[in-house]
This record gives sequence, structure tokens and C-alpha cells, in this order.
Amino acid sequence: YTDGIPEATDLYENQFGIKAVLEIARQHREAEITEIIPAIRLAVRSHRGRTGGHLDDITLMVARWRGPEIPISA
Repeated sequence: YTDGIPEATDLYENQFGIKAVLEIARQHREAEITEIIPAIRLAVRSHRGRTGGHLDDITLMVARWRGPEIPISA
């Protein structure tokens, strides 16, 4: 993803954040790969609300790793 995802802000200038992106990925790890991007986009839109700001582009790409689990930290 590009920085427009974690830097999307709500009314109070709170950023969506990298941890939120990772949490959505974890929640959808068994979902169809085509469901992950819409889930992230919906979460960003919900975070922003009607009055939140977003001054950057959003680009997402999803790939699925089928090897051993790799620990991810934010």
C-alpha cells in the first residue's frame, strides 16, 4: 500500500495507521484475496467519516504467502 492508507485522517486528525492495516490483513488471512482490498478501503472510509481528511492517493496490492508463517510487527 502507499502512504495514503495509514495517513488517512479522521475529523480529529488521527491517522488510520499501519497497525490498523495489519489488523485487517490478519482478520482476512483466510478470506478470498479479492475480499481484502475492499475490506481495507471500507475501513479507511469508515475511519475518515464524512469530515475526515485525505490528501494523498490510495494504492493497494495484495499477494498471499503460502509458506511458513512470518511474524509481523508494526
